Amino acid sequence: MRYVLSVLILLFSISFLVVSCDDDTKTEDKLEACSPSNLTGTCEEGKICKDGTCISNDCSPECTNKTCGNDGCGGTCGNCNTDETCSDAGVCVAPSQDGKLGHKCSVEIECIDATNLCLASNEGDNFGICHQSCNGETDTSCTQTDYTCQAIPTGEFFCFPKEELGTVETGGLCDEENTCLRGWCLSAGGLSYCFDDCTTASDSSNECGGSECVDFGEGFYCEPVPSREVGERCTIAETCVDNGWCLTSNESNFYCFASCTTASDSSAECNGDACVEFGTAPNNSFYCTSEN
Repeated sequence: MRYVLSVLILLFSISFLVVSCDDDTKTEDKLEACSPSNLTGTCEEGKICKDGTCISNDCSPECTNKTCGNDGCGGTCGNCNTDETCSDAGVCVAPSQDGKLGHKCSVEIECIDATNLCLASNEGDNFGICHQSCNGETDTSCTQTDYTCQAIPTGEFFCFPKEELGTVETGGLCDEENTCLRGWCLSAGGLSYCFDDCTTASDSSNECGGSECVDFGEGFYCEPVPSREVGERCTIAETCVDNGWCLTSNESNFYCFASCTTASDSSAECNGDACVEFGTAPNNSFYCTSEN
């Protein structure tokens, strides 16, 4: 009986060892075998694990014109910096800047910051640049270096590079190279002058110091407020006080002349000087002059 019991115990022990060994082998195979869930698993001799499948190890890596990504043989062509991503072409690229302040935007590419506006350089452009909004010429909140708060024709203010600012004051002569510090460069009398801008057409605009705000098709400009005295140089944008005339004899230098109403060699209106009619203005227009 003792012999039989000993034999049974021995058989049970051997059976336990076999089962335990089989379980360990199954677990090891499950953890290490190449499969879609174990892309770096083991394969039989002479093969490698690629994308979860065992393939022949006679593969030649292909990294021509590639700096990152899969080499086609289960390896890699290189790694990108932490701030870069690997493109489908196997090239490291920086994250897109589209939609960020100072970068490209469009109808499809909105500015990321809701306070920025996508502004195109020319009407009809498919793309623009995201510009930061601001609150007037004295606003110093522009975050980009050497940017200042400037008005656009709609009257809104946005940050633009300082070099885009013009240099010519209101009333000065302007052209493509000598642009206006503010407002519009408009042709008047054969020359171009800087006019202040405004936002709403009005016979008497607070934006224009009480003068008229005029719609000229592309925007609005302020009719100049008379500021030049008799004898001072004037322009169409810097007109003469007291309804005086801005006249010239050589189409180069313009000066203010007092107005009068009746032609006379010696007019009380002109303090004894002549009151002369001239033909470049509406009929019955007269000015005072000491030159008879």
